[in-house]
Amino acid sequence: MTKTYQSIVFKELHRQVIVEGNKVAVDFTGGVNYPKTKNGIFTTNDVNIQKAMEADKSFNKAFRLIYKQGEVVYEDKPALTDKEHIKTLYAQIEELKAKLAKYEKKSVVPVIKPIEGIINAQQARAYLIKEVGIDKKRLPSPVSIRNAGLKNNVSFPDWGE
Repeated sequence: MTKTYQSIVFKELHRQVIVEGNKVAVDFTGGVNYPKTKNGIFTTNDVNIQKAMEADKSFNKAFRLIYKQGEVVYEDKPALTDKEHIKTLYAQIEELKAKLAKYEKKSVVPVIKPIEGIINAQQARAYLIKEVGIDKKRLPSPVSIRNAGLKNNVSFPDWGE
């Protein structure tokens, strides 16, 4: 049975497949760019080469079966016109926008609670340790105390610089 394989990407592709422990050269040739792009093809009647090619890890990645003894296995889609291509791209963009909107998180602005009566870093540190439960080792300086308060949505408006 005759089978014809076509390179998926290249106009010409030169490979080797292992047939009964021996390397056999397989050359996909005849590819052209003009007037219509066609990639290289390889045709064989040898059943062992066919089995080796279809068992190869590059089968359906670097090359594919397109004909099998009078039967079309794979046929290229007709080329799209520019307008059809643009319409297809716009449809894909709209589809992606819809998916993005579905999964996009809405930004939530945290409400910062002002704590009145705290006038210095020591009082703010004590509040964060007692009320918020922050480890005192994480509050070594006034800057870290202010930052920890903001991370926990707490501010100290009476505490001056």
